Parts: sequence; C-alpha cells; structure tokens
Amino acid sequence: SVCAICLSTRAHDFHSCMAVTIWSGEPVRCTRDAKGRIVNLAGDALCTDWQRRHGCPQTANRWHRHECS
Repeated sequence: SVCAICLSTRAHDFHSCMAVTIWSGEPVRCTRDAKGRIVNLAGDALCTDWQRRHGCPQTANRWHRHECS
C-alpha cells in the first residue's frame, strides 16, 4: 500500500499520517483536516468517486468544492 499523504510505502498509520513532505522530501500535495479527511492545500476534500463505475456526479456543478483525485 501507498500512503495518500506522504506517498511512502513504509509501514506507518496511513489513516493518521500528518507528514509535511513526501518520501522524496518535496512538500505534500494533500494533508488531513481536523475531521481526518484528505484535503488539498486549499482545503478542498479529495474526491475518489471518479474511480468508481458511475464517476463523480459533481463535476458539472460550478460550486464543486472538492478535487477529483
């Protein structure tokens, strides 16, 4: 498995990773908010619906407040 925050494959708690850099030393692209959700640096939630059969239903909405991963 790969951590969605630091992109590392080393064993650690992926669900609570609060790294500020990825494995290579570069800044992270996403972090966790106070509720533990994965968000981009603008605070928009990271959406994984695009990976599902039906895709992301909100892409046509101009008030789209998440980023499709």
